[in-house]
Amino acid sequence: MERKQYTKKQYEQAKQICLVDLLTSQGFTFSKQSYYYRCEEHSSLVIKPNGRWYWNSKKLYGSNAVDFLVQTKDMSPYDAIISLCNCDCNPIDLSVEEKAKPPFIEPKKAENYKRAFAYLNKTRGIDGKIISKMIAEHKIYETADYHNVAFVGFDANERAKYTSLRGTYTKQGKDQFKGDVVSSDKSYGFHMVGKSKTVLVYESPIDALSHATISKLNNEDYEQVHRLSLGCTWDGALKRCLETHEIDKVVFCLDNDEAGNKACEKYMKEYYELGYNVDRIIPKGKDFNEDLKYSQGYKKQSQT
Repeated sequence: MERKQYTKKQYEQAKQICLVDLLTSQGFTFSKQSYYYRCEEHSSLVIKPNGRWYWNSKKLYGSNAVDFLVQTKDMSPYDAIISLCNCDCNPIDLSVEEKAKPPFIEPKKAENYKRAFAYLNKTRGIDGKIISKMIAEHKIYETADYHNVAFVGFDANERAKYTSLRGTYTKQGKDQFKGDVVSSDKSYGFHMVGKSKTVLVYESPIDALSHATISKLNNEDYEQVHRLSLGCTWDGALKRCLETHEIDKVVFCLDNDEAGNKACEKYMKEYYELGYNVDRIIPKGKDFNEDLKYSQGYKKQSQT
């Protein structure tokens, strides 16, 4: 059977189709919220003016309309591209993003980090000395307003570029707050710098800290390897890390669920073909914080 081919020109044209315009033509409605659009019918689906989209409840994300059709409509890349090339939709207006995107501003720090430390140490089971080291490196702090834990990603000049927030308060029946500071750049991940040329890759900072704690409990040198959080399953932070650090081995430690397993399968093939040694460490439970709490006798919690 002859494989269907598309041209580079067709692919570039399809990538430029405005996803909001496409979905609006299919009957969906969107509300403008600061620097992104939120779908009224699916509140966890948000689309940025540059075409990048996140469907949080489904753990799906992508960079353009082609990705959206392939992942959500089960279309082949060829069918998605040809469909978009034939649709009567507007292209992305990148000038809108530049006007709409506010500056990245870190939240004000609290006078002390007692609540953040207690949450990570007592609730999550993470080693106190590891937490203190990350605080000393300004990679963890407590926000002044809502007393969230902040996990920070820096650029090569040690300027903060990304901050992920996690609520320290838990109320029965309510989801714990988690989110990123406005205009955070996920390609600058929370990074526990190591000594070797191996990087272990996690979805969340808490998973990285938890696995480091497990290593320490096993009398291993947890600082031997780099530990990097993607902040999701998108590999933007890994690509940037490989550009700025001498790495020859990538070990994927993503969640043991459908999204994590699917991402690991994809990335192990992709990075092996790029010339890296690849491996995977699979949590016994859903993630490494669940494994850590189980090993310490914690009752199973629904936090992720």
